Amino acid sequence: MTNSVNHIVVITGASSGIGLAVAKKAALNEQCVVIMVAKNEEKLVAAKSQLVAAGYLNVEHFTADITINEQVTQLFKFIQKIKLPVYGFVHCAGTMYESPLLMTRDHLVDEQYHQHVKSAIMLAQGISKIMARNKSGSIVFISSVVAQQGSRGQSVYAAMKSALHGLTASLAAELGTMNIRVNAVAPGVIDTALVAHIPDEKKQQLIKNTALGRIGQPEEVADVINFLFAEESRFITGQVIHVDGGLKLGL
Repeated sequence: MTNSVNHIVVITGASSGIGLAVAKKAALNEQCVVIMVAKNEEKLVAAKSQLVAAGYLNVEHFTADITINEQVTQLFKFIQKIKLPVYGFVHCAGTMYESPLLMTRDHLVDEQYHQHVKSAIMLAQGISKIMARNKSGSIVFISSVVAQQGSRGQSVYAAMKSALHGLTASLAAELGTMNIRVNAVAPGVIDTALVAHIPDEKKQQLIKNTALGRIGQPEEVADVINFLFAEESRFITGQVIHVDGGLKLGL
């Protein structure tokens, strides 16, 4: 770790996709220690190695399942050992569950709830306590366009992402006087493992329904998230920012 660092950015789901892209962008800032969090140790170490190989030295990793309270507690202890203020936090972890509601079992609803909603609440609670000490910080939740636009077969997933919008607005109101900002980013169809299973025919239809005529890249979402960490976004809070290329699902 270099002597110039003065703050921490924490990223869940950092072993791949949008989370990894955010880590790479954040690591460009030499004053920032990037803490990459994911539950798969092997993938997480491999992802961190990419950044280290690229010459970024201020990178740490912590393996944790963010749906397990005890592991979240250990994550916060790890963060506090670094003895630097946490300025940025983004919650990218989570899977996309697809099934008609009539065929969805209770335990799968619970699984999605713990991944997307309860974990966001518990992580934000702990992170905001740390940020409050310095009266500064930026929290970003990853939502989805389906939270507002809907999508066939994604009722449960959409419901969980919709919950993040309420959390974003309410938490922004609660934390504003401490200069802690809370926003959500709602990606459209992004070229990650989450959409790898979508048949080409459906992908082409989605591209047709997207104003920019293409699928997005993780780096394009990461750019917006890192903007929300930057000083230039200091007056933005309580917002859900769509990064979807103009996608209109269901057309």
